[in-house]
Amino acid sequence: MGIGVSLGSRDREACEQIEALPGIEFLARTLGRFDLIGTVAADSSGDLYSLAEHIRTIGGVVALETWTHLEVFKEHYARSLDVRG
Repeated sequence: MGIGVSLGSRDREACEQIEALPGIEFLARTLGRFDLIGTVAADSSGDLYSLAEHIRTIGGVVALETWTHLEVFKEHYARSLDVRG
């Protein structure tokens, strides 16, 4: 499942809390519609729903949008944009 997160105050704390959740496979800060986008995985749709509801309760999260990846055409992570080192 994909997630798009809009943040208000306490955004660094919210990022750290979301990043630490089980099932978060990818999380990136973005410019544009969302402050963060991510990919999450779980064993069932119920688990995905629970994870999404948990993210909504994190302080600093203003809005959460989710979507399902129905078909993947390309996914390539050979290069890293990680600048935190």
